[in-house]
Amino acid sequence: MIKAESLAALKEKADIIEFFCKLGHTPKRAGNVFLMHCPLHGERTPSFAINPRKNTWRCYGCGEGGNIIDFIVATQGLSFYNAAFEAARIAGIELEITHHKQEKPMPGYAILDHAHRLFQKALLEDMIVLDYLAQRGINQESARYFELGLCTPATTTQLKKAYSLEDLQECGLFNGRGHFCAFENRLIFAYKDARKRVVGFSGRTLSSDEARTAKYFNSRESAYFKKSETLWNIDRALNAIIQKKQVIITEGFFDAMLFGVHGYPHAVCISGTGFNQGHLDYFSKMGVEIALCLDNDGPGHKATMRALKMCFTPNEPYSLVCVIRLKNSSTKDVGSCPKKKPEMYKINGFKYFANARLSPEYPPQERDKNYKELMGLVGGWSPFLKHACLEILGAHAPKQVRQEISEAKSKLEANSPHLQKGYTANRLWPEGCIFATMLKDLAFRFTAQRYLSAQDFQYPKVFEALINNKVAGLESLATRYEAIWPPDQAMVLRAFKLKALERDLRKAIGEENFSYASALFDKIKQMQVAQEG
Repeated sequence: MIKAESLAALKEKADIIEFFCKLGHTPKRAGNVFLMHCPLHGERTPSFAINPRKNTWRCYGCGEGGNIIDFIVATQGLSFYNAAFEAARIAGIELEITHHKQEKPMPGYAILDHAHRLFQKALLEDMIVLDYLAQRGINQESARYFELGLCTPATTTQLKKAYSLEDLQECGLFNGRGHFCAFENRLIFAYKDARKRVVGFSGRTLSSDEARTAKYFNSRESAYFKKSETLWNIDRALNAIIQKKQVIITEGFFDAMLFGVHGYPHAVCISGTGFNQGHLDYFSKMGVEIALCLDNDGPGHKATMRALKMCFTPNEPYSLVCVIRLKNSSTKDVGSCPKKKPEMYKINGFKYFANARLSPEYPPQERDKNYKELMGLVGGWSPFLKHACLEILGAHAPKQVRQEISEAKSKLEANSPHLQKGYTANRLWPEGCIFATMLKDLAFRFTAQRYLSAQDFQYPKVFEALINNKVAGLESLATRYEAIWPPDQAMVLRAFKLKALERDLRKAIGEENFSYASALFDKIKQMQVAQEG
């Protein structure tokens, strides 16, 4: 356990401004506090306030707040215990631990760390392997940065002399059948946990005859290492992931390393386990975009589709996901491009998922079946996400139907010259959908009048005209925008009002009107509590 006094010292004495700067943020002074853009949610106006006197932070946009440990919990999804150690590491403060007799000592961490240092030293002394890495796009500086190693007979001998066979087997360095180390003569990649401790290794064969030996060998499952719960390079990439609000998921070690070499330090490697629910839970808690860049071949496409299916569940979809593909279809992955960054493109995750399920390669009956399944899938999603995905699915309608819709839309715009300027052409524009529903549904108009105000809208005069029943010239709104489905109406109004309040909150903080910001924050919290209830 962590000593209470040590924990209190961390919360009170850590320089909170320096802490956020080390994480790559740039807080700016605003009176007695510092402001920056909130890492927990997207925003244009900074609403994340840091109080150096109290050593606390609070976001007026999303309502989160606390100390530096709470920030690590919120952004990295760690337990309080592990978050405290991570916060202490960043702040440069050492935590004191009290040991209880019932706690079982785990000497394997020290053994794994010693092995890791031996492997790194051996690699830097082997010019043949360093030359192999250079050919793969990894120079000596990058090899040091990614802490690559080499297991040689000499390092194996050193480990056997330093530790008992039982301890070497327990931490997964040696197999359970004898004095054999399966990592010998392999390039070594070290896995680390949330506390930056080495927990296991993966070894790549350096033999030219890969058909006769396993290409990769991983530490066996143990109290230290669980492959499905571990991501390679997460210890180095985490700060960049938080700062960029995106994580790039790759299949191979060289993919992740070359992403880093090419200027993308927020790439991690799933190393043969496949993207799983644990990975999704970890990154969804952080609220970052998951960018899937798996192999550019048939198996890679199937793995991507499995990952997307995991994200797009009927009840709680995680829609902040995209797919990165290589433009050259003959290039398997980023790891096979050592000299030059390959051309890539990014596609919305649901769009990729829908395009694949509705590909012309499928017979019409199969496409009809998949289309029906996708329509059913999005049916229970929140209104704005649902309508955005329905628009993607609408692009797969037969050509004749799309042409008729386009012609009708062109006629509407030609007959409504006063609406051509200003309004967005998106039929699912939230403000336009509210206007269209107010025009068609008098009961909804009355509810909207009680719930919303003109200042909530980009076009307040249209709202005022509708509530005063002055609809002349606004009739085309009913066909220009989608009316909101009755079951979704209350939810849409709440979401729209919350967005308006959050916009006002950001403006108030930007103008340093903190009393008004506090009142807005309380109103937002009140609405969120009522919504959850």
